Amino acid sequence: MGTHPHDRGDRPARGPRGHPPRTHRRRDRSLTTIARTGIHGRPQTWYGWWPIMPELARHHTVYAVDLPGLGDSTGSPTGYDKAALARYVHTLIADRLGVSDARGIGHDLGVAVAFQYAAQFPVDRVLLAGDATPLHSQEPFTMHKYDVTVTTSASPEVVWKLLVDASSWPLWSKVDSLDTTRSVDLDPGGDDGVGAVRAFRTGRTVTGERLTEKVEQRLLAYEDAFNSSMRNYHARIELKPTASSGTVIHWYGTYETNWLLRWVMPRFLQKFMQGMAEGLARYAEECKPAQ
Repeated sequence: MGTHPHDRGDRPARGPRGHPPRTHRRRDRSLTTIARTGIHGRPQTWYGWWPIMPELARHHTVYAVDLPGLGDSTGSPTGYDKAALARYVHTLIADRLGVSDARGIGHDLGVAVAFQYAAQFPVDRVLLAGDATPLHSQEPFTMHKYDVTVTTSASPEVVWKLLVDASSWPLWSKVDSLDTTRSVDLDPGGDDGVGAVRAFRTGRTVTGERLTEKVEQRLLAYEDAFNSSMRNYHARIELKPTASSGTVIHWYGTYETNWLLRWVMPRFLQKFMQGMAEGLARYAEECKPAQ
């Protein structure tokens, strides 16, 4: 942390475990400035605020913060995502300095930190200035899951034949078509094996799924081969025969999304996959495969 040079002393203050800051004070209001800490080859420290600190200090007490790992910062935050960095700054400003009504200014990466600061802690206002790093670009991905179970009167054999034949999916599922130009190692006989990549088009979006496990009439598992809206996607479709010769279809999966999609994707995908399983169950009951 840096302070205005007129009274900052010989050694700049640091993070939560560093020396207490010397600040340039005017009036009783205080304003916290979060130094820009550039990513993608643009790192800075509190010194980035140096040119405007004298002007700000005319009406405020100014603190320019070094985020962890930069400048004179010390201490170990619980993480380096924006929310954790905001808590780190709060520890310094509120707990160590006793400033309960700090007003934040964020620039570049500091915009995201200031945004998280305002979201987690009560502040009068936050000024977001400069070329902000996209708020989701460096955030950790969030793990989600979906889990649906439906029962059909069709036998496991009938359901299985539909699952392993990628060309049948547009007939019963919510996907529009099979993109054969982006699919890999599809079986001409409609019995795709482990390692095959099935590319499905839904609207303008094409997603690829790679088969990873296959147990005849019992289990089909796959993972994302390419998908712009999620990553680390793993899904399993388990079939269990019922006493009446029907089939219980248990379709579930886990996946990660960025911070923006985490608000919409779980509800959307749960509903989408419910429709997939129900479509499979209905079509299997109506389907009369050739003998």
